Formats: sequence, structure tokens, C-alpha cells
Amino acid sequence: MFLLAIFCGPYPPQRLRAIIRVSNNFHNLFDAVYSVEDDAYTSAAMRPVAIGLDPPAIKRVPCCLLCLWILDLILYPPTLVSSNCSSAPTFLFKRTRALAVRPDFGRILRRLKHELIESNRMAGSSQLIQIELGAPPRMPKPQWLRAKAPVGENFHNLKKLARGLGLHTVCESAQCPNIGECWNHKTATFMLLGNICTRRCGFCAVPKGRPQPIDKDEPRRVAEAVATLGLKHAVVTSVNRDDDNIGSARIFAETIREIRELTPDCRVEVLIPDFQGLEESLRIVLEAKPDVLNHNTETVPRLYRVVRSGARYERTLTLLENAKKFSPGMVTKSGVMVGLGESSEELIEVFRDLGMRGVDILTVGQYLRPSKDHLPIARFYEPAEFTYLREQALRFGFRHVESGPLVRSSYHAHEHADAAARPRAVS
Repeated sequence: MFLLAIFCGPYPPQRLRAIIRVSNNFHNLFDAVYSVEDDAYTSAAMRPVAIGLDPPAIKRVPCCLLCLWILDLILYPPTLVSSNCSSAPTFLFKRTRALAVRPDFGRILRRLKHELIESNRMAGSSQLIQIELGAPPRMPKPQWLRAKAPVGENFHNLKKLARGLGLHTVCESAQCPNIGECWNHKTATFMLLGNICTRRCGFCAVPKGRPQPIDKDEPRRVAEAVATLGLKHAVVTSVNRDDDNIGSARIFAETIREIRELTPDCRVEVLIPDFQGLEESLRIVLEAKPDVLNHNTETVPRLYRVVRSGARYERTLTLLENAKKFSPGMVTKSGVMVGLGESSEELIEVFRDLGMRGVDILTVGQYLRPSKDHLPIARFYEPAEFTYLREQALRFGFRHVESGPLVRSSYHAHEHADAAARPRAVS
């Protein structure tokens, strides 16, 4: 009855004033949808549709459209007519003749958009985002990014082993293109703390949501899998568990100890989250003495806000610096993705920052979009560009740099550890 009174009743003065307020605020609503002040969202990397979208602005688009619809109903309400087709009257909504002369909201939108573009072009201070309804053109994958399909006896045996022990591998969860090659060489990266991440990074294919309670028996099962496979270099990583950073660190530490107990000659590399900057969590992992401590930087500072949700560039640098401070002999490692819209100059600055923190091993690889719901690829780097990036990175004292289209942080991890025994040389 309340809705009928609003849309079908008379137009009292208070209601007319409300209509005027909605009309006056419409320009502000439109501006909220189309304007973005942060340069990070207007870069070529942040183009989920065409030129880019600020995630908060995306959420405001339905609100704007809803206001338009309500305004249309208020200005041109439906007429309540009676139908005598049955003994009990049935009320039907029928549009009035005013439909023929109603405003063209599409024309209004186009005019407002043109005015906004012109005003911002003249001002030269803010950048605009243009929404296009068409799907973005699909970029064909270059030949150098074609990986072999995962086949072979070792591949199926390892998959069966992981399923039998109730374990997860980042190779599967993150859709790694090297899964066939690595698994055929009996190399796998085990993922601790379940298969649900508490963060929603724009590049990652690992499922997001509310995780299950931490499984205290998981370290034993991972160690059993490593022993069964006879691995000489085991890589252990995890999802982000911001709900329990201390508990997550203890699972890492216990996994290292369990692997060492069952397979004493196996080197253990851990790829850890940032633990939200908690030094206690980092100390817990380092006390278990892994052979390599890896924490990925992922991208350049300008793109952090959308690429790594919940992470901070300075926090990453601090973690890698503290690892050397708390455990001076620790081999540290980090990885960077390319193809998200960064520039070569920005990448070289990241390499410099990591080199200054004493990072020993650096990996550089092409970002590959897991699905249409993830960040789009700004461009594909050519093999020669990866060679150039490697040469630039070696200037900052890394003991080993692995740079290539299909390189991932755990790709050829055993070779990285061997190379880390070389002395650092800064040019």
C-alpha cells in the first residue's frame, strides 16, 4: 500500500521538492560513476571492460541506474485501471499516454557524459573512465606461451597421491602452466592451510571465501607425500589466513620439522604470506630453519591496490629485510609478474628495492589471466624482454635471476637453491 501511495497517488508539494532534489543530485551521481582520481585505476592494466574501472565505482553503477528507474516512475507513474473480466476486480498496471513524451534518458546520459569529458579535458586535473558494454577483444596467446598438456605416469601418480592424503597443490589451485613438466619430474608445491584464501587478489586463481579451521595433521601428511615421492627439494606454500596468522606460521614450522624427520636430505623451501606484518609469525617460521624463504612481491607499487588486495608494498620489503635481520644466513627469494600494465622503469625500481634488502633469488614471469573474472593482461612480453629484465636485475646483486614467459616462483626451484650458493656481486 505504501508503494502504491507513492507511485500512484497525487503529487503533494513535499513530493515535488523530493523530485527536484533527485534531479539536482543526478549530475553528482553520474560524476561519481564516471570519474576516478586514483591514477592506478586509469592505467592500461586496470581495464576490466575497456579503459578501466574503479571497483568502488562499479558498485555505484547499479545504484545510479536504480535512481534513474525510480525517478522515471515518480515522474511518469503507472495508471491503475480496473478489469471487469472476472467477478472479482483485477487491477492491472498500464502506462499512461505520457510515455510518448517522456524524456530520453539515453540522450541525457550522453549529453552529461560529453559535458563531463569536456570539463575535465579543460581542467586537465582528473582522469575519466569510460564504460563500454562490449566485451574486450581477446588477445591470442603467443607461441612462446604454449605449455604442454599435463600427461604421463608421474603426473597421474602424484595427483592420486595428493588426493589420497587430502592435500592441495598450488600447481592445481593456481592453474600453473608448468604443472605437466614439474609433476613429471616429481616436483610439486604443496599448499598448506586448506584451499580457501581470505584475500581476493585480482590475479590469483585460488578460491576465496571463509576458510575451514586449520588442520593440525596437515604437516604430517605433507611430509608423508614428500617421503613417498622421494623429493630432494620440497616447496611448501599456503593461502592467506588473516584469521589466524600465528597459527598459520606454526603450521609452516611444523611442516618443515616433519619433512626433515622423514626425509633428512630433502631441502625445504617455504613460500610464505606476509602474515599482515606480524614479526612473531616470521620468527616462528625462521626458527624452523627452512633452506629458502620466499615471499613474492608480485607487482610494482603503483598497481598494488588492485593486484594484491590486503597487501602493502612496504610490508613486503620489510618482511624480506627482517628475514635477513632475524636469520642472517637465510637464503631469501621473491617473484614478480609482468604484463599488468607496469613499465620497465617501475620494474627496475622494484629490482633495486629487493636488491637493497639482500634478496638472493629473483623470478620474473608473464602474468596469465586465470579467467574473465580476473585482471586482464595489458600485454605479452617477448622472450627478448625477459632477457633484458634479467640483465638489469643482475646489476643489483642477486645470486640468481630466473626470467622467462612461463617462469613461476617455484619453477626449477631446486636449481635456484643451487645457484644461491654463489657470492653476491653488485655492479
